[in-house]
Amino acid sequence: MLDFPFEKIEAAIGYTFKNKKLLCTAFTHSSYANENSVEGNERMEFFGDAILQFVTTEQLMKTYKNKDEGDLSKIRSAIVSAEGLTKVVDEMGIEDYVLMSKGAKKCNTRPKKLESNLYEAILCAIYLDGGLPVAKKFVLTTLSKQFKNAPTVVDFATELQEYCQANKLSFEYKLVGQSVTEIDTTYTYQLCVAGTVVATADGDTKKQAKHNCAKISLKKLNYKK
Repeated sequence: MLDFPFEKIEAAIGYTFKNKKLLCTAFTHSSYANENSVEGNERMEFFGDAILQFVTTEQLMKTYKNKDEGDLSKIRSAIVSAEGLTKVVDEMGIEDYVLMSKGAKKCNTRPKKLESNLYEAILCAIYLDGGLPVAKKFVLTTLSKQFKNAPTVVDFATELQEYCQANKLSFEYKLVGQSVTEIDTTYTYQLCVAGTVVATADGDTKKQAKHNCAKISLKKLNYKK
């Protein structure tokens, strides 16, 4: 812990910890935790996700008073998405400080959702160290652009379902593969429309793999909303 770059990270995230151990734990990947018998950041990711959902929802309610719950839900999904949070963490330049096992480092492959999981773990650590007001400040500061620009997200799975129902076509997702490594799990799905395979796609969750299949299929079906 003595060699951990506390000051650099604190300067990047805009918060100084009273309990430095919380910050170190937030940067401890499960592979490192298992290898060294220390606490990893997975529980922090879980708690941080809940805090992020709450703070984001509250801010959107204040900012977009004319939007209904459906629109707010889509905007929130875009803001807290892995892709969106990855960009924020990359801008901070702190992702390389994550502690990973020797095996993970030898693979020279970054775990999926590393940055977004790190963001949630940091948020949790800030909350545990300083309380809700400073946790809110972290979210509102780091995601200020996203709140102002009202990002949107397309629900390809729902659009595919609506397309198939409108055209009286059957469709089915099939899990055809699952790959588990030290740092990640990848799911592979096929999507059949009217009995024909129209797409195969991977995802780090089953939901994401289905989403990717639907996106590919809609393009092949020349779908236009």
